[in-house]
Amino acid sequence: MKSILTAGLVMATLSAAPVQAAESLKLQSGEVKTGETYGEVRERLIENGWLPAGTCEGDAFMCNPAYPELESCAGTGTAPCRFGWKAGEGSGAAAGPSQIAVITEGEQGRIVTGFITDPEP
Repeated sequence: MKSILTAGLVMATLSAAPVQAAESLKLQSGEVKTGETYGEVRERLIENGWLPAGTCEGDAFMCNPAYPELESCAGTGTAPCRFGWKAGEGSGAAAGPSQIAVITEGEQGRIVTGFITDPEP
């Protein structure tokens, strides 16, 4: 029963995201775009002072210590996932968003399909 409830919560979290996500995100050292792999985007976020927003506390079902920024994933369809980031020192957040969600698709080699920022730039 827990896995059914967790899957329902994951889907609700993903569907609560805004329909329109940005296709690129400006960083201090350039820009990341949709179509890049999550690994590439993740590396550039870290290089630019962004920190994983998650702590991997709570529901062990979604916890991945290697990716504490993982907020939710759907186990069906295109397997979309949402990864949360928060502004760290040197991230340039004073001139831009304080939080970023990176949206991906695909189970192997996750491809970035959008960026959601808070607050909107």
